[in-house]
Amino acid sequence: IGLVKSTGDSEEKIQCSLYGLNEVFLIDDVISHQLFNLPSVPGSLETFYLKLGCRWVSSVIKSEWKWTGKPRVEGSLVKLTRDLLTERLGLILSSIEGGGSSSASSSEGGKIAKGGRKRLSNVKLFEVDSIEICRTCNVGNGTSTNSQSSCAFTDAAVSHASIYLSRNAEGQFDHFDLASVIVGLLCEKRGRLQDSLLVASLLTTPLSSLRAKGFQVETLDKAAAEIDVDLDRLEKMKLT
Repeated sequence: IGLVKSTGDSEEKIQCSLYGLNEVFLIDDVISHQLFNLPSVPGSLETFYLKLGCRWVSSVIKSEWKWTGKPRVEGSLVKLTRDLLTERLGLILSSIEGGGSSSASSSEGGKIAKGGRKRLSNVKLFEVDSIEICRTCNVGNGTSTNSQSSCAFTDAAVSHASIYLSRNAEGQFDHFDLASVIVGLLCEKRGRLQDSLLVASLLTTPLSSLRAKGFQVETLDKAAAEIDVDLDRLEKMKLT
C-alpha cells in the first residue's frame, strides 16, 4: 500500500494504491518526496515497512549544491541564525523530542538522533550570495531532475557540520529552509514535514508570543545549557 498525490479535477488529493515493496518509500527527505511525488507508506505502518526492507527516499535522490560568492563567517544572516539558535535551541530540542511529530513513535523519524544535539550546537555558519540545489531522482528506469534556489543547506560530511545561508531572488530569507536543515542535523535526515513546520514556526514566532502560549522558553534553554555541562563532565570522566 502506498500513498501518492493525485492532481485530477484541479484538486490535489491523496490516492491510495497497491505497489511493490521497491516502489514505495519511507520519507526522510520531505522536499524531494514532494517534488517527485514518490509513493510513501502510511505513517502507521512505517515500522512494519522498515523491517520489510523498504527504502528511504534519500536512497534514490542525488543532490548537488552550488553557491555563489565567497563564504563569509559574518553577516546579517549569520547573526540572525546564531541569535535564533541561542534563544530557541532548548525549545526546539524539547518540542521535537517531546512529540512534535504525531507519528514520531511509529519509527525512527521525529526523534533526535544520537549526537544530533551536539552536532547542531557545534555547527559552523556561513553566508553566501546565492544557493541552488539540483536534485536527481532515479527510480526504476526513469530519471527526473529538479533545480531550484534555496536559502540554506548543510554540509554534514565534514567533521563539524556547516550551514550555508543566503537570501532568495526576492531578497527574502526562507525560515522553512533553515528549519529543514536544523531537523536534518538533529534527526540524521529522519525528520518529517511536521518537524520542519514546527521548527519553522518556533523560529519565526516572537518569544513573547511563545511565552504567552505557555512555552517555557527560558527554562528550556537553561535546561539545554545544563545538559551540555553534564555531557562535558561525562566526557572528562571518561578521559580520566
